[in-house]
Amino acid sequence: NVEVTRFSIIELPTFPYLEYVINRRRVKKYIEQLDSNAIFITQGLWGNMAINFFKGNKKILFIRDEYQLGAIPIIESGIKQIIKSIYILLNSLFLKSISNDTKKAISNKNLIIANSQFIANIVLKKYKQVAKVVYPCISKKDIIINNNVKSKKITLIT
Repeated sequence: NVEVTRFSIIELPTFPYLEYVINRRRVKKYIEQLDSNAIFITQGLWGNMAINFFKGNKKILFIRDEYQLGAIPIIESGIKQIIKSIYILLNSLFLKSISNDTKKAISNKNLIIANSQFIANIVLKKYKQVAKVVYPCISKKDIIINNNVKSKKITLIT
């Protein structure tokens, strides 16, 4: 059995980068009281901050997307590209904090796991660190129900 604990944070879904900075003290307070003999595995936007606050020696950083590395890809065009660029500019101070946590976390871990070669290549190029690639598991039963294929085309985005 795995114990899952959720602690209270100030939630700002529209502004996740501001939310990240506002909740630093809460996250630090919670993480620092964890058992330092445990294996600490993190992922997601808050994973880098959390791994930096953990006092133990067994740290695994799981990276699954560019956002966790402090990069917001701009794939839009036209007016959407302009709006996203302004959004990134308005969040630049918060993104700097995330970038600093990422640099520290990548040097402050025992193992980096990436969910794709694409992410592993970014880690190697940007941070000069090697990430072990572990691809997501997809079960045949997740794709086929009652001997009927759910779809003729299956797209996996990780």
